[in-house]
Amino acid sequence: MTHKRPGARGGKIVARRRSGQPEKNSGGKGTSFFQAFSLASIVSFQLAGSVLVGYFLGRFLDGRLGTTPWLMVAGILSGIAAGVIGTIQVVGRFFEQK
Repeated sequence: MTHKRPGARGGKIVARRRSGQPEKNSGGKGTSFFQAFSLASIVSFQLAGSVLVGYFLGRFLDGRLGTTPWLMVAGILSGIAAGVIGTIQVVGRFFEQK
């Protein structure tokens, strides 16, 4: 007599996920949670990183050239612009792959 383990049916679910088939979300578009999380983290780091680089570069140049706070403000604004442009490119590439 063989005993079935509780959750023996779970082996089929695991096997299906390992086969490379995308997990379906509630919208039914085939986008997995991990792809959405990846896109969100890339976008957030893109925006935050470019603004921080602009801020610190502008602050450094302000200290060297004595133009406080103008280059820091210009660095922040250019960082925002670079972050938005980079984000648009990343999101465009993400949705092209679908």
